[in-house]
Amino acid sequence: MSLRLYLLIIFLCHISLPLYAIPNIMLKDSASSYTNFTVDVFEDTQNKDPTIQEILTTTFSKSISNAFSLGYKNHAVWFRFSVTNQAPSSLNMILEMTEMFHNIDIYTVSNQTITHEKNGLQVPIEQRTIPEVNPSFFLNFEKGETKQIYIKLTSDYGFFAAFYLKTPIQFRKDTQRQNNLYIFYFGAIIVIALYNLFIYLYLKENIYILCTLCNQLCIMGFTL
Repeated sequence: MSLRLYLLIIFLCHISLPLYAIPNIMLKDSASSYTNFTVDVFEDTQNKDPTIQEILTTTFSKSISNAFSLGYKNHAVWFRFSVTNQAPSSLNMILEMTEMFHNIDIYTVSNQTITHEKNGLQVPIEQRTIPEVNPSFFLNFEKGETKQIYIKLTSDYGFFAAFYLKTPIQFRKDTQRQNNLYIFYFGAIIVIALYNLFIYLYLKENIYILCTLCNQLCIMGFTL
């Protein structure tokens, strides 16, 4: 083999590596959240329902933002990315999803070990590792450790959501802020409903009882 041909092969190998590299998040102890990164995506359009071992050797030919909008799907969609801990010590992180899906399977691959956890609407909140409405997963990273994350989603709803990686402290802050907004929202609706009910009992005007029923339907629709 000539030297030129040998160098050409080496060059092509090097430039092709990024095409197959899994998107990676570099953890630093100075950052509390990671909300803008890239993930690979694979759609099981033929509904073959591959195992995680088969997915590990599957080519993910498309990369998208962690905040994705894929429309409605009647098949499973897989996402993958990797996380490397560059902090001087171990780190605990929480992988949060901003929306709910019917079935969520997350696989974590590290040192030839695969861990699996389920979440989604099919899993009651009290049975989840992190008992929150939005699917959330606890992840631990040793110093210098790299983990590959594979997420399988199936749902009757649209695939509109985002993956966020946060420290437990930041996760609690954001969750508490969101819960406070929910409390304010429901409190305002209840006050309006009680006000309309009081007016109805006083004036006997049907329009006020209709307003009360509309408020109740708003609460029911939100919780569904």
